Amino acid sequence: MKMAEELAAGQRRIVITALPTAFPGLASWFDGLPVIIRRQPLLEVDVASDLAGLDRALAEGSTFQAIICTSARAASVLLARWPQRGQVAPAIWTLGGVDSHALASIAPVVTPFPGDPFDPAVAAAMVAQIVGTGVRGRVLCLIGDPDLPDVSSRLADAGLLVSAVSVYRCGLVSDVEILATLERAELLVVANPLVVEALASHGEDAFLPGWVAVGRATADSCRQTRVPLIAVADDATTPRVAQALLSVLAARFGLQPRVRV
Repeated sequence: MKMAEELAAGQRRIVITALPTAFPGLASWFDGLPVIIRRQPLLEVDVASDLAGLDRALAEGSTFQAIICTSARAASVLLARWPQRGQVAPAIWTLGGVDSHALASIAPVVTPFPGDPFDPAVAAAMVAQIVGTGVRGRVLCLIGDPDLPDVSSRLADAGLLVSAVSVYRCGLVSDVEILATLERAELLVVANPLVVEALASHGEDAFLPGWVAVGRATADSCRQTRVPLIAVADDATTPRVAQALLSVLAARFGLQPRVRV
């Protein structure tokens, strides 16, 4: 019934499949436009039930030359566990929109690496920069399950002694929820290749909405699965995602946003 009311009112329906914390303040970019933005995360992210392996690694914190967090979730787990160690962390490298200011409270040097966290080329460039700064010894890599974009193995291939610890797990929601998302969306925002594959597996239903991908790796996954990709946001920042959506709204529906000052 609610969807029918939205259609009758001529409201465009945008569904965001990323985590709830993604793209903060996005809705404000559409003030005054007949747009409904729904958040429907299709990944469930849970901290690992057993963090004993991480605690053992942190107990040896002084033996690591660097710590690498491959996502914001990994960084949040590190922040939650490190204060229990009572020592200063080694240099920290981060990927995936991590709050480097928070990490600076435990480490003297925090280096955020920009780019699409799912892009293998970004992961390779990050590893090259880490090695290029003189890191040659033991490193601690906090990863998820699955480990995207496989930074830990790239570090090992570069000759570093890597201790990789999985601190969270990503799992897809039910097929019922995925199908409902496809039916509900007019414009579908995707920011993870795993989500693209899950949505695309629903055959003709995957072609109901227009797809907007966030980041090159997710866009490549859309192209490979041949879903109707209509726009790409270069990165996962709110302005880039908003601008990609606004360009689609203007081109497809003639909706013009108010001027932002």
